[in-house]
Amino acid sequence: MKNEISELLSNISQVEFEKFGDFIRSPYFNKLPRLIKLYDYIKENFESAVKGDISRENVSTFMYPGESFKNESIRKLLSDFWKLLERFLTQEEFESKEWDKNVCLLRGLRTRHYDDKFFKRLEEFKTEHKNSTQEIDEFYETNTKLISEEYEYWFSSKFNEQNDINQIKSNALDKEFIAKKLFLFQYMFSREYVNSNLKYNYSFFSEIEQYICKDKDRIIKEDPELYRNYLSLLFYFKNFDRNVLSEIRTYIEKNKYFSKKINKPYWEFINLCTSLTNIGYTEYYEEIFEFLKLLDNNELILEGKILDHYFFKIAVHTSIHKKEFDWLENFIAKYKKYIKYDFKEDMINLSYSKLFLAKNDFQKSKTYSNRVSFRDYLHYISSKQILLKIAYEEEDFNTLTSITDTIRKYFYGHDEIPEIYKSGTEEFIEYILKLSKIREKFSLGVDVDFEIEKFTKELEKKKKQVSFSDWLLEKNHLIANKKAGD
Repeated sequence: MKNEISELLSNISQVEFEKFGDFIRSPYFNKLPRLIKLYDYIKENFESAVKGDISRENVSTFMYPGESFKNESIRKLLSDFWKLLERFLTQEEFESKEWDKNVCLLRGLRTRHYDDKFFKRLEEFKTEHKNSTQEIDEFYETNTKLISEEYEYWFSSKFNEQNDINQIKSNALDKEFIAKKLFLFQYMFSREYVNSNLKYNYSFFSEIEQYICKDKDRIIKEDPELYRNYLSLLFYFKNFDRNVLSEIRTYIEKNKYFSKKINKPYWEFINLCTSLTNIGYTEYYEEIFEFLKLLDNNELILEGKILDHYFFKIAVHTSIHKKEFDWLENFIAKYKKYIKYDFKEDMINLSYSKLFLAKNDFQKSKTYSNRVSFRDYLHYISSKQILLKIAYEEEDFNTLTSITDTIRKYFYGHDEIPEIYKSGTEEFIEYILKLSKIREKFSLGVDVDFEIEKFTKELEKKKKQVSFSDWLLEKNHLIANKKAGD
């Protein structure tokens, strides 16, 4: 049963709560012994507190043994405890933001007039920031903050000197605004891609295009990441223009990011290629796999000690398409522990299931697929789609029908699933059921020439809207070939 104490602990882990203990015992942050006493009581009974089994009355009995219930005192105690927890969470966030800490240090040195140390640190941070791996919007925001500290120094103490800092800050603000718009536009486009009902207004992109084209050479030289992100967005706005993609590849190769131990441009290029494979340009699997090998060989797959789950999925899908099964087994074994995702085990099981399906080891594929939980719809439905394929391969049409019913019931109870994903899966179900009927008729000696031809024509027209359309067409052709052989 929930109460104010369980609510207070609802979004903090036991490990974090133990770290909070160090914080609460620091005289710098807390000078109230009663809060330490309350902390120790909650820590000793952490699981009960999380479940809501500790009430104000329990706290009062512990804090004031032998006395009557002190409601107001406990209310104030819990309020003070929450304020200190808020301060702890603020400190934790601050400690995780390295560049915010650097900017705050500069501000402290500047406002206390440690001028020599201020400029020494400023130059160190400027040099270090050039090779930062921050996202582009954060990168240019930090750049503006660093310049702003220098601007404030000259503005507040030596107003008539260093007048060029005004123009420098103005230019920095321009680039920060453009970087943030580009970053947001990319996110908006990705949301539109998975939800056809969304239609955003991309105002100001034409102005960004004019700004970049007007001074292209300088921007390429001084702000290469700004230009690269502009090209990525241009690729989408020009309807997946492959000429733009070729320019991006040339740009990446010219800058040799791998020699600087920077992996982000390669992953972003891989993502752009993936968007083309999704609409039928399967030749780009070659470029994806080429860059995956480059990243792997140069130990650049990980960002720090993390591998984004989306990139892991791309590597799995691409290597299966390329039939690079040994490479994939090594890849999964090498990187599975680094996947950054709440449902890591589901992703690993699903990846092995896909691998063994591609190797026609249906029993192992089923074993791994059945280990996937229902908590994440992407993994759960993917596992069911694999089981559909296996049921088809094994001519187990009863199981195939049962799985389609399970998928449809799952869709009915999960409104958060994007419509584009539902419709693609529904189309796959429809076509695999049609294909099963054709195969069943063929096995019974019925003439299925008309059905095979009709199936092919229908699916060829709408293959980009149907999940696994290539697999469906391949299986249909196998029936046709067997019939021709007869």
